[in-house]
Parts: sequence; C-alpha cells; structure tokens
Amino acid sequence: MNIGDIVYAVDLYRGSYIAEVAGFRRSPAETIQVRILACLSYPRQYAQLFQDKIVERYPYPYASIQSYTNDCIGKWAGDVPEYAQSIRNALNTAVKKCQPLELPVILRHLNTKEGASVCAGY
Repeated sequence: MNIGDIVYAVDLYRGSYIAEVAGFRRSPAETIQVRILACLSYPRQYAQLFQDKIVERYPYPYASIQSYTNDCIGKWAGDVPEYAQSIRNALNTAVKKCQPLELPVILRHLNTKEGASVCAGY
C-alpha cells in the first residue's frame, strides 16, 4: 500500500468505507491511516459485547482520517461514489439487512433531516 492508493476499509461495527491512504502509523501498533471518501455499509447500531443494547453510531464524516489495521484494508478497483449518495445507499441497504433492535435507529437516521445531515458529514 502507498499513500494516495484508493482502498476499502472494513470495521464490523463502524461500517465499511472507500478511502484514500493518508499515512502509516508504526507505534503503538501498526495501522494505516485513511481519508474517508464514501460509505459502503452503514455502522451497526448495537453494542459489540451486548447485542441487546443500542449504541447509536453515525458514519465517519467525509474526509476524516481514521486508522485501520492491515487486515481490515484492501485495494479498491471501482469508482468512488459521491459521499452523500453513498450514505443514502448504505442506509437503504441497512434498513433491509438490520436486526430488529436496530431498525428504529436506522429509520430515524433515514427519515430525519437532522440525521441525514449528520450522516452526510455536513
């Protein structure tokens, strides 16, 4: 991986993204720092250890720098969609695939102007 490469970055609970490699961090653990360009999958809305508890999460804002380990990143070969549209697509997919406990939060994000603007990183 090189700085400037377009990659996909996956986090089971924080969502999946298309991003640009922005840098590398060697300490305290090796990670790749990426600049978020688009959202592939919406964050999960339940707690990692207690899946019966809601933890409301929004996607990372556009152009924010996030760190991922090497095993969570791969080369992206497709086009990069516009960020706001990618959020809407990810939300629509999340409505169809979410667990029943997550549905009220996902619907609120989908149906409120405030939630949509926060999700879109504005």
